[in-house]
Amino acid sequence: DMEALAPDCIVGDSVAFWAKLIAQKLDIPYVCSCTTFAFNCYSAQILPQQGSLFSLLKALLASGKDCKRLRARGYPVKNALSIISNSNDTRTIVYTSPQLQPCAETFSDLYHFVGVSLRPVEEPLPASPLPTLFISLGTVLNRQPQFYRRCLEALGGQNLRVLMAVGSDCDPAEL
Repeated sequence: DMEALAPDCIVGDSVAFWAKLIAQKLDIPYVCSCTTFAFNCYSAQILPQQGSLFSLLKALLASGKDCKRLRARGYPVKNALSIISNSNDTRTIVYTSPQLQPCAETFSDLYHFVGVSLRPVEEPLPASPLPTLFISLGTVLNRQPQFYRRCLEALGGQNLRVLMAVGSDCDPAEL
């Protein structure tokens, strides 16, 4: 299907490794869209991976059998790590700032740290003389009401305005 579509470039999420594989197979440019932190051999040593999607993908693809099947279908696969990680030669958009990215200095100029991707503001937040603190767990693992409660408890009594992005699965009234 992708050969018939004949795209000029494929932009794929960092965990949608099939986008990278298809781009490699078709010999067209690939751009990785990384909604969390970027991973390389340096940051992978610092960032926790236990129980993460990264670890799951690595385990799923760890068998030589899976890599052999992909190679038999024309995908240039070396090993599982080559599928789920990017080199400094991969064009990558990272939705965080270099100041928050562990080991940011170890990524090439092809990694663009663009900050968060936000929808346009529908209702501007009124100005406040109070310092504003924003709490968010992102879009994937945000169903954590106990985490948000602990944040509120830890901040209790402080003269702050607290904004939280709790996602659609957490009822703000429960907090």
